[in-house]
Amino acid sequence: MVVWSPLANHETAVVTADGRSTKILADSTGRFDRFNAFPVINDEQVVAFTAVLDNGTSGIFATVDGEIETVVNSRGTYRDFGGFISLNNHGVVAFEAVTDDGVDGIFTGANPDTHKVVAIGDPLFGSPVTELAFFREGLNDVGQVAFVATLADGTQSVVRANPVDGAGPSCP
Repeated sequence: MVVWSPLANHETAVVTADGRSTKILADSTGRFDRFNAFPVINDEQVVAFTAVLDNGTSGIFATVDGEIETVVNSRGTYRDFGGFISLNNHGVVAFEAVTDDGVDGIFTGANPDTHKVVAIGDPLFGSPVTELAFFREGLNDVGQVAFVATLADGTQSVVRANPVDGAGPSCP
């Protein structure tokens, strides 16, 4: 199990627990200022989480072989990250984000052009997307991404995007 946890002195941490012991993976006493309350863990015990660094940069981070690596951050092509992220057993992270160009969507990597699943304004089932909702269970090991889309015509649908030729998922 992985959790976001308050510590003493108003500090916070991302912690794993197995019923016998707990391990602090990242805490706000170092380079991290604060964490999103929804970290995720896969079967390989890789943990992914969103956080804000002491310098104000926000991002998505993952533990890999005991080290914390940056998946994506706000110093690249994204400026803000949504609430939930999803992590599959191949280490792929899917997430909601807003790009530097103001595109609000769901993505699976650092390049918003090649890793875009869907974005506000994209046509879907003959109508533009006006709202998106993404959850921590939204990415599977095949690379399919599930989300809720609200369309301009009033339709609301649960949608599954399928990976296409290794370029990331694509909507119908």
